[in-house]
Amino acid sequence: MTKTLIVHYTPRGERSSTLKLLKGFQSHAKGEVEVLDLCEDTPAFLSPANLPAYFKRDYMGEKLSAPEAETLAGFDRHISMMKKADVVVLAYPMYNFSMPAMVKAWFDGILLKGHTWNMNEKGYVGLLPGKKAVIISTSGAEYSGSPMSSMEHSLSLAKALFGFMGFTPVEVVSAEGINSKPHKKDETLDAAAARLAQIAKDWNC
Repeated sequence: MTKTLIVHYTPRGERSSTLKLLKGFQSHAKGEVEVLDLCEDTPAFLSPANLPAYFKRDYMGEKLSAPEAETLAGFDRHISMMKKADVVVLAYPMYNFSMPAMVKAWFDGILLKGHTWNMNEKGYVGLLPGKKAVIISTSGAEYSGSPMSSMEHSLSLAKALFGFMGFTPVEVVSAEGINSKPHKKDETLDAAAARLAQIAKDWNC
């Protein structure tokens, strides 16, 4: 049975178009599903409070004290959730041409050396091969194939970070232009929902 981890940041709740797409995907998922709501289970930012412990443990290979280990506990828990999953679904809206800070904080907290990636003489190595990811997002403007394409730093980054950890394939389903072209909003969301339903079926989620 496929296990799916759903990670989402949808602070507008039921008014969120992103959440509507996510719920549509979830309705087609027949396997085991675990949900991580970044609005409720807020990831810590990398900071002076936890970086010393991270470098001590994962770069220097030294044992941590209990207080030091506690500063990394949230990161370790989120990594464990992802390692247990076959498929990771990440859903969030675009903010100011990029991903919301909480989503970036989640990525920063799971991209820990020796846990999801490592280095050897040839360079970087992803430690999570065999896993799949789908990124669900919405944006007010259109970016794909438009003059705004150079301003898109959200989906491209998320896709690269999953790939860095070894995920393949990494699918992107984005409903763009829902504010700039409100007359096409329903059509755009319906097309995204249909694609998500197909992915859920193809991946046996």
